[in-house]
Formats: sequence, C-alpha cells, structure tokens
Amino acid sequence: MKKFNSFTFMSNNFRFNSFIYKSNNFRFNSFTSNPNDFRFNSFSVNKIFRAFASQNQPYQNAFSSLLQGCIDTKDLERGKQAHSHLIKTGFGQSIFIWNCLVAMYANCGNLKYARELFDKIPKRNVYSWNIIISAYAKWDAMELARELFDKMSERDCVSWNAMISGYIQCGDYHEALELFRQMQGETMKLTQFSFASILSVCAELLTPKQGKQVHACIIKSGLDSNIILGNALVDMYAKCDNIENARKMFDIMCERDLVSWTVLISGYARHGHCNEALDLFAEMELASFKPSEITYASYFSACAECGSMENASHVFDRLQERTLVSWNAMLTGYLQNKHFAEVMRLFCQMQRVDIELDHISFLGAVGASASLPAVDFGKQVHSHIIKTGFEANVFVSSAIVDMYMKCNRIWDAQQLFEKMHIQNTVSWTTMIAGYVQNGFGEEALKLFCEMQQAGVKPDEVTFTGVVNACANLAGLENGKQVHAHIVKTGFEGMHNMGLLSKSLNFLNKCFEKL
Repeated sequence: MKKFNSFTFMSNNFRFNSFIYKSNNFRFNSFTSNPNDFRFNSFSVNKIFRAFASQNQPYQNAFSSLLQGCIDTKDLERGKQAHSHLIKTGFGQSIFIWNCLVAMYANCGNLKYARELFDKIPKRNVYSWNIIISAYAKWDAMELARELFDKMSERDCVSWNAMISGYIQCGDYHEALELFRQMQGETMKLTQFSFASILSVCAELLTPKQGKQVHACIIKSGLDSNIILGNALVDMYAKCDNIENARKMFDIMCERDLVSWTVLISGYARHGHCNEALDLFAEMELASFKPSEITYASYFSACAECGSMENASHVFDRLQERTLVSWNAMLTGYLQNKHFAEVMRLFCQMQRVDIELDHISFLGAVGASASLPAVDFGKQVHSHIIKTGFEANVFVSSAIVDMYMKCNRIWDAQQLFEKMHIQNTVSWTTMIAGYVQNGFGEEALKLFCEMQQAGVKPDEVTFTGVVNACANLAGLENGKQVHAHIVKTGFEGMHNMGLLSKSLNFLNKCFEKL
C-alpha cells in the first residue's frame, strides 16, 4: 500500500460528515463529537439521547453526533446499540439516518454490514453512494468501489475524488490519471482535492508535462493562491527533477506553511543539492517555523548527502523529542557515509530508550553488520528481528542473508533463505551474489537454474552475479547459455550495455583459451 503525501488531502479520508452533514447545515454539538470526552465514553446510549432531548435538540442531530463519536473512537459496539435504539423507537426511516448508519459501520471496519444496509436503502441519494464507495476505496477494495461507481446515475466531485484517491492509495497511478481525464471530460468542477490528488500522481509517475498541464488548469480555475496546491506543485516539480521550477513556485507563494518548507528541503536533499537544503533549513528557522519530524528527516538526509553528519548529529542531539523517523534518518545517514560503528552505537541507543523499531531501523543495523563485517552484532540484531516479527519482511530477510554471506557464514545464509516464506528477485540475487563472493560458482549457477524454474524473473544484478560465477569457473557453455538468456530477456538495451559488455568480454576470453 502506498502512503499519501503529507500535503495532499485525499477524499477517502474525509470525516464522513464532510459530505453528509454539510448538506444539512448542522453543526455538531460537542457533547459527543469529541472522542476524548469522558461523558461520551461513560454515558449509555439512552442517557446521551435523553441529554440531547433535555436541550431540545432534534432527534437526528443527537443520533448523528452520537455516531460521529462512535466513528472517532472506532466504537462499533456503541454504534450497534444506537442502531438498535433507532429500530426500537422507529426513527430510522429517513435517508439521513440511513446514510449515518452506513457511514458508521463502514468507518468502524464492518464493510459487509455497511454494504447490506446500503443495499436496503429505499431511495439512495448521491451521499449514500459516496459513503460506501469512499469506504471501499479506504479499505483498498477498488474493484467493488469501481463496480458501484460505474452504476451511479449521478456523480459529484466527491465521487470522483474518492475513486481517484483510492487508486492512488493502491498504487494504481495510471488508472487514477485516466479517471481524472474522464472527470475533466464530464465538465465537473475540480476542487483543490482533485488537483492535489492528481499532482501526487504526476509526482509518482514522473510526468512533468502532465504536471504542467494540471498547473495551468489550477491557474485557470483561480486556485493558484491555494496553499495546499502550492505545496503540491512544489513537491511535483521537485520529484519530477525540475528543482528550479519547484523553487520558483515556492518563491511566488503568497502564503507558506511548514509543509511548504519541508517539501522543498526534501526536494533539494533528494537531488543532491545539499547546501541549498541546509541553507533553506536555516532560513526556515529564522522565519520562526518549528520543524516537524519530516523536516528533520529531510535535513538529516541533506547532511548525509553532503557528508556532514556532524551537523546532523548536532541538530539531532538538541532535539527534545525524537521520533522513529528522526532516529532512522540519522541511522541511514551514518550508513550512507560508511560510519558503521556510529550505526551500531545509535541502534543500541534506540533499544535502550525503548523506541519501537521498524524495518528501516533493522535494515540499517544489518547493513552495518554486513559492511564491517561484525557477525556477532549481526546475530544479535537477527535475534531481535525474529522477536519482533520482521523476519517475515522479505527485504529484511534478504539483508540478513547478505550479512551472513559477507561474514562468511554460508550455512546460516542458506538456512534463512530456505525458510523464507516469500522469495523474490532480491532474495534470490542476494544468495547468488553471496555464493560468488565466497567462491562457490557452481552453487551460484545451480541456484540461478532453480530461480528460473521457480518463475522468478532475474534482473541486471542477478545476471552480473551469474556472469561472474561463469568467469570464476571459466565455464564456456554456461557462459553462452547465460549470454543467450540476457539477450532473450531484453537486457541487451542501451541502459544495460555494461552487463552485455561484461558477458561478451567473458565469452571472448573463453574462446581465446581454446
């Protein structure tokens, strides 16, 4: 699942009242809409309804506020109690009440019953469809969402935005882009959410031409002063390798927030403009903006690119609150600059402060163990990985295999590889490269054959390892087969000329020895 950009408001993350209750011009009473309100948590459903009645609040207002509280706290059981209360009192026949119930069940994770209720609604309106479609999109059930979307006789902007953001969440950027084009063809009035979503698509697909077209539409729509879209444009241009336009966009923004500074700092760091990133960070602090964890991570990344981990360490040490993102950014920076002892020190410090580690933390520690090499530390990290369940992550397991291979612990690497539930190109390639590095050319070629039989597609790194194995063995027949396979699988293109050249050079040397 893909993560959203920090500045993009996706429509399937709207609180459900954003498209139900606005139409009713009702402002929630704070009695139940605050999920941290002890009164909501402690009162029974009956008491809540009586409290609203004593304030002469309309019954459906009490009900909608109660359900909003259930959604905020993910309290499905209380939502069911409210539903039961409605059935008993006979107040559940309006379309408004139906929509509230569907939204509650959907947002509390009971999609099956939400759909059953939706199907029972006597006369659905566009809000009914939007609720269930947004729920399906939120939970990655895009086939079901699309099926309902295609059946809609009337669609509004929320319908389109929910589908587009759902496809983005699933990583289906091309489908999101196609739907956006259809939305434009329907002469639908586009909102900031529509534009922000599609700009994130342009950023992911690295399509600056499409991004510029969207930028032109934003100007034509009169939304060019919108800060959310300004941030999205800066991010899009930066990710599409047009850092100059990103800076121009940043400079002309009428208003900036922390996200504005962060996306440009991140863009500078990503493209190796580390000095500009560090200067902008200093400028941001002078402008009295307090950095977020993402801002700090971008700053640490820029320091890593510059090789100035001392600056990063100075800022990191004065942080009053350190998040996992900050720790991992420092860990990755030390690893990138080959400060392996610092990686190990920082990883041990993370364990002492009892911060919850993730796959990035473990990849950094394992990478340092492999590079030194330091097998004892690596085994300790491996043990921690097993305890926390991250051994199931194929990339973490592949990194451990690589560590054992580089530490000349062939048997340990084999054992882990064989018990991996998922073996992808990375894991197979890691084993093949490990065999080659340790002088086991025959085992590398045998594993390459097993990889083909398993239907796993090799990449350039795989072929490089196999060619090296053939070279070590001086095996002409094997080399010819590998060369033919390289050509057959399309790796003879211009961007892989180095690989093809290595293969041809090996074959020529073998012929010379005949």
